Amino acid sequence: MGNWQGNRHSQGTGKLAHSGGGIVKVNKYLYLWIVQGHYGCGWEDLCASEDFREARANLREYNENELGVAHRMIQRRELNSREVG
Repeated sequence: MGNWQGNRHSQGTGKLAHSGGGIVKVNKYLYLWIVQGHYGCGWEDLCASEDFREARANLREYNENELGVAHRMIQRRELNSREVG
């Protein structure tokens, strides 16, 4: 029935990694939640997390401990350094 089934995994941009249980797709990007603080010279990155709940807890701690400083949480996409290649 043709050769398309053998080639379908090699045509995408995602990388494939072999693990003990089989093939696992490795994302090209990491999606991070960044907590930033505004200290008068623009927004500065304070910490980063891949987990929303952890980032939200960090934001809460910064708001409690640094009164008078504006803080915010943004989402950023960075190239994955753990990419298989």
